[in-house]
Amino acid sequence: MRYCALVLALALAGGAATAALAEYPEKPITFIVPFAPGGGADVGVRIMEPFMEKCLGGELVVVDKPGAGGAIGMFDIANAAPDGYTLGSIITPNLPVNTIATENPRFTMDSFDYLANLVGTRVAISAGKGGRFTTIQQLIETAKEKPVQAAITQPGADDHLVLLRLLQETGAKFDFIPMVESPLARNAVMGGHVEILGLSVTESANFKDQLQTLAIAGSERFAGLPDVPTLKELGWDITAGNTFLMGAPAGLPADIKAKLDQCFQTVAQDPEYRKQITERNFILTPMNAAETEAFARGEYEALKKLWDQDPWIKD
Repeated sequence: MRYCALVLALALAGGAATAALAEYPEKPITFIVPFAPGGGADVGVRIMEPFMEKCLGGELVVVDKPGAGGAIGMFDIANAAPDGYTLGSIITPNLPVNTIATENPRFTMDSFDYLANLVGTRVAISAGKGGRFTTIQQLIETAKEKPVQAAITQPGADDHLVLLRLLQETGAKFDFIPMVESPLARNAVMGGHVEILGLSVTESANFKDQLQTLAIAGSERFAGLPDVPTLKELGWDITAGNTFLMGAPAGLPADIKAKLDQCFQTVAQDPEYRKQITERNFILTPMNAAETEAFARGEYEALKKLWDQDPWIKD
């Protein structure tokens, strides 16, 4: 009799766990984007949103929390309850840069559970349409003689790092103007207030009528801007860009993490999602949870090595 009771209790416990998973999500899930509306991170999540809702069977509420190069929004993700109801974008290189270049970081690489990656992008060096620069060679020759103003989001962001490397390899000089968010930097260049910027190829292609893209920091040309050369083919082996990782506060229940991992992979393979994301000039770079964590930690190690050799923020 006792044996039967024990078997029944275990069966009921297992059933309860299964029911709990089946019920998730029981309420709307907040998805934090740590950047401004209209930027690449925000647009990518908005495209993903309905596909993720379909797979999860629940509502995803996207909230933009810009500021401090993504640190404000990523802190809110890290500081939330690890119950599956707060997710968000934890973007490289911003995530590792914030942990490396900040004296007392409010979060670390261990503050998150890494769930997936769907898309990425590459940095495009762009000028305003109708300005004095139509090729990257013109920009570099001019900047060797006199510094050219360059809008960046923040020191240590992908756009800044690309221009730093170009400076180191060519002898060009740039006066960097931090603009906090890519839409602000983009508008400054399109409005003629600053001459150049590093911007994602996604945004550069989406605003190709207002921007003159000079070169791309990628290993191959970008389909959305097929006539624009890569820095690599011009002789500078520089590649960089954002990877839009999906994460949650560290400590998610295993069953919820598994369901989220599975749904992100389902979205990544959806033909309509892939069509929409490609039309908006993103680069598909799907990774599962384990691959995403390995990638993020690899990025941290590479950037930490770079920082130790030559910090990009000076006292």
